[in-house]
Amino acid sequence: MKQIASVFCGLILAGSVQAVDVYYWTDADGRTNYSQTPPAGVDAELIDVETGRASAGSSAQDAERRAALDARLKAGREAREAERIARQEARESSKQTAQECAEMRRKQEQFVSRSRIYDSGADRYLTEPERQARITEIGEFLDQNCR
Repeated sequence: MKQIASVFCGLILAGSVQAVDVYYWTDADGRTNYSQTPPAGVDAELIDVETGRASAGSSAQDAERRAALDARLKAGREAREAERIARQEARESSKQTAQECAEMRRKQEQFVSRSRIYDSGADRYLTEPERQARITEIGEFLDQNCR
């Protein structure tokens, strides 16, 4: 009797092991995951444990999912590339601004330290009010752009 009971228990346990459902899905990062329970909010495929294949009729769904995943991955790559370009442009703009600031500081030093400034474009020396106006303009530029 004990032998029959142990064989019967063994059969029940073996049957329950084979009856386990296995699901697979691909997450947002493109990794394939397997589990005995499908996650909430994800369209997981049931795998036939005996054949190791997804349940019937899923190949069209797989193709759609892969196409959607490929589109999301492509969009992510494009977004990262756009961010990289924006950061590079910001660095280049920052370098240009730094050069302009250095030039304006040099001019400010000249205008403050010298009482006579020659304006080569007008072929004459600036008057004191013109020199003071230029010092003010340079100071405003530095305040706004060169902190």
